[in-house]
Amino acid sequence: MDLRDALHRGRADPASVRALALTLRERVAASGRSHPVPVLTERARARAAAEAARAGAIEEQAREAELLSRLQAKRRAAATAGAERGGDGCALAAEGGLVAVQS
Repeated sequence: MDLRDALHRGRADPASVRALALTLRERVAASGRSHPVPVLTERARARAAAEAARAGAIEEQAREAELLSRLQAKRRAAATAGAERGGDGCALAAEGGLVAVQS
């Protein structure tokens, strides 16, 4: 069990806290460092991966929205140009609906 889990889930009496402190001292001495090196837990790694995936999905959604907006603008411009020239009878209306007539 991790020391943090033992501290939060264990008893809070002075003897338990002292035992945890001694365990911590032993681990620090065994590591050869003056302080413990933090390690991400499995749960923290999963949370970071989920956040990265969410951020990636948001970026992809924004990119797709931008591309769709540009495509719709091009279609509107083509429809306007086609209507001015007489067109083929099919165009994308300014409000976004499809206009198809002329048989």
